[in-house]
Amino acid sequence: MTELERQLASLNKEQLEAVTTVQGPLLVIAGAGSGKTRVLTLRIAYLLAQGVAANRVLALTFTNKAATEMRSRLASIVGKDEASMVRAGTFHSIFLQILRREVARTGYSEGFSVRDSTASLRLLRRVMRDMNVPDSPVYKPERIAKFISTCKNQIVLAEHYVADPRALEADTQRDMPLRGRIYQEYTLYMKRENAMDFDDLLVNMFLLLYHNADLRQKYQNINQYILVDEYQDTNFVQNVVLKYLVGSHRNICVVGDDSQSIYAFRGAKVENILNFKRDYKEAKEVKLELNYRSTANIVNSANRLIAHNRLRLDKKCHALGVLGERVKIHRYATPEAEAAAVSYDIKVLAESSRLDYKDFAVLYRSNAMARTLEFMFKSQRIPTQIYGGKSVFERSEIQDLLAYFRLVCNPNDDDAFLRIVNTPRRGLGSRSVQQIADAARMDEVSCWQYLDGMDDSMGGFSSKARVSLSMFRAMVREWIKSEKEEDATKLAKDIYVDSGLKKYFEDDTEGDSEEGLGRHGNVQELLAQIVNGRDAYRSDGHDDTYRLSIFLDSVSLLSEQDRNAALKSGGAERERPHSVTLSTVHSSKGLEFDYVYVIGMEESTFPSERAIEAGSIEEERRLCYVAMTRAAKRLTLTYSETRQYGHAMRTLAPSRFLREIQPDYLMESGAAVDALDTESLGFEVMPEGQNQDYAVGDAVMHRTFGKGVIKRLLGRDTDRRVVIDFEEKGERTLVLRYAKLVVVSRAEGSGVE
Repeated sequence: MTELERQLASLNKEQLEAVTTVQGPLLVIAGAGSGKTRVLTLRIAYLLAQGVAANRVLALTFTNKAATEMRSRLASIVGKDEASMVRAGTFHSIFLQILRREVARTGYSEGFSVRDSTASLRLLRRVMRDMNVPDSPVYKPERIAKFISTCKNQIVLAEHYVADPRALEADTQRDMPLRGRIYQEYTLYMKRENAMDFDDLLVNMFLLLYHNADLRQKYQNINQYILVDEYQDTNFVQNVVLKYLVGSHRNICVVGDDSQSIYAFRGAKVENILNFKRDYKEAKEVKLELNYRSTANIVNSANRLIAHNRLRLDKKCHALGVLGERVKIHRYATPEAEAAAVSYDIKVLAESSRLDYKDFAVLYRSNAMARTLEFMFKSQRIPTQIYGGKSVFERSEIQDLLAYFRLVCNPNDDDAFLRIVNTPRRGLGSRSVQQIADAARMDEVSCWQYLDGMDDSMGGFSSKARVSLSMFRAMVREWIKSEKEEDATKLAKDIYVDSGLKKYFEDDTEGDSEEGLGRHGNVQELLAQIVNGRDAYRSDGHDDTYRLSIFLDSVSLLSEQDRNAALKSGGAERERPHSVTLSTVHSSKGLEFDYVYVIGMEESTFPSERAIEAGSIEEERRLCYVAMTRAAKRLTLTYSETRQYGHAMRTLAPSRFLREIQPDYLMESGAAVDALDTESLGFEVMPEGQNQDYAVGDAVMHRTFGKGVIKRLLGRDTDRRVVIDFEEKGERTLVLRYAKLVVVSRAEGSGVE
C-alpha cells in the first residue's frame, strides 16, 4: 500500500469525496477543525496519481506559512521533487511571479519593487505633503490609505475615480474634495518610482488578463487544476482574476467556511463563497462537518451562536471527541478584576494539573485590551507572548537595512533613497537632501537618477556634502552591479558593513544597553533569515543565484499572519515556547489551544460599537465563532460590567452573543445563565467607589504595584486605608476607595465571604 493509499483509507466519507471529485467546479464547506489542510494536500496528491502533471496544478493560499505546510505535507506523500513542481503560494506571490514574467505588458520596468504597508503609507504622506493637503481628520493618511485600498479591491482605478463627477460631488459633501486627486497622485508617484503596493499586485494582474486575451489563454492552459484555500477571505478583484484563470476547463476547487469570514475590513467578500454555486451552476458541494479539534460542548455552543446569522450556508458541525466541560461564563466588575482572575485561573490550572503555558490562550477584540492583561500576567510571573505584536520587520533598524536593499534592487525607489541617503549620518543636512528631491522632481527623474547623473563637481552642494554624496554614490553603484550576479547572503553582509550600519549598531551596544543589543540582535536575525531563504530556495529545486531581489520579494509579501510567526519585539516564538498566548481574535485565526479564554464579552466591546452602528453584527458574530472554535478542551467567556472608553468609565451590558448560546452548553444553568449573572469563581471584586471587607493576610492584586499581602487596615469610611506588602514594590499605604484592589485569596480564618 502506497502512502497515498494509506492516507486515503483513513479519511471519512465526506473528506474522501472532496479529495476524489476532481473534474469541474467543487465547493468544499470546511467547518472549523475539519481537516481541510489535509484534504487539500491529498487532493493534489490524488491529481498527480491520476496522471496530472505537477506543473499544471495551482494552489492558492492566504499565507506563506499555509503554502509551505501544504508543500511539506505533499512532499511526504509524493516526494520532494514532484511536490516542488506544484505551484503553491499566496495570491500575491503567484501574481507577482506572473507580473515579473510578463513585465513588458504591465507598463512597469524590469525590477519593479513591492512596497509593504509601512513604505506605502510613508509614500502617501510624502504625496500629501507635496500637494499641501490641509491637516484635517478627513485627510488622515491612514484613512486615505484605506480608501485607496478599497478602490483597488473593487477595481476602481484612479483615472476612473477622478473622471466621475458623482464621486467628486460625494467627496465634496464629505469635506474631502481632494481625495480623488490624492489617489491619482499616489498612483503616479508609485509608477514613477517603479513600485507596486500589495493591492497593485492584484489589480495589475486583473488588468494584465483583462487587456490580453492571449495571456488569459496561456495561463488557463498552464493552470489546468486550481485549488483555493480560505475562499471566504477572497475579495472582489481576486475572485474576478480566478474566473479569468479558470476559463473553459472549469476545474476549480474552493475550500472555505462562510462562518469564518472575518476580514471584511480588508475587502473580503463573504458573498464570494455564498454565491459560488450561482457563479458555477454545475458545481458540486461537499460539507466537512466533523470537528476533530474541539469537544462536543464547544462545537455545539459555536453552532448555536452562528445559527443566528441570516447570510450563511447550511451546515451543522459535530464533534468527534468527548462531550467535555460546559462553556464557562464569568462576570467581573472591572477589566482589572477580569484580567487578574483570568491570569490567576491559568496559573492555578497550569500548576495543579502540570500543564504547559503554551496550551493556554487569551483572546480579545482589540489590541488596546492587551495592556491590562500583560500587567496582570507579569504580576503573576506567568510568561506570555503577544501573537500579532510588533514584528521585527517594523523595527526602524530593519526598515533601514531593507531600504538599502530596496534601492539596490530598484534605483527608482525614492522612498528608500530618502530614508538611507543620510542613514547612518554621513554629514548631509536636511537642506541638501531636500535639494536633491526638489531637483529630481523638477527633472522628472528619481532621486538616484539625479544623483547618479551629476558630474563629479556636484555644484551647489557644500564641500562636506559633496564628499558624502560621492562616497554614497560609489557604494550604491557597486552594489547595483553586484546584485545581478552575487548571492544575497554575501551582498547583504557587504551592504550592512560598507554602509556604516554595522559600526553604528555595534557602537550603540557599548555599555550593554538593552536597546542597542536588541537592535544588533534584530539585524543578525534578518541576516540569518536571508541564509534560510537561500536554503529554502535551493531545496525547492532552483539552481540559479539567490539574488537580493528574490529575498526582498519574499519579505515584502509577508502577510500579517506570516509576520506574526516571525520574530516579535520582546522575543521570538521559538525563544518563548512555554508561554501563554495573548492575541486579538483576528490574529488567532488558524490557531488552536487546549484552553481558551475570550475576554471583553460586552456590548460595544464584542460586538464592537462600530459594528453595532454600521449594522455589521453578522461579521462580529462570525468573529466570535472563530474565537470559540480555537478551543479544544475548555472554553471560558468573560465580561466586565464596566470598561474605560476614552476618558469615561462606562457601564456595559453583557454581549448579545452570550445570550445566543443555549444554557444546555454552559457551565451554569437556569436563571443565573439566563440573566448572565454568574459570579466569578474564587475572586471578589470591590466595586468602584465603595468599600469592601478586607482582612489582614488577604492576598490582593493592584494595577500598578502587582501582588501583595494586607498587613494592616487603618481608618474608617472614605478615609479607610490599607497597608500592603507588595512582592516587588515593598510596603505601601493606599486609600481603599481609590486602590481598585482585587482579592486573589482570603486569609485563612478571616471569616470574610
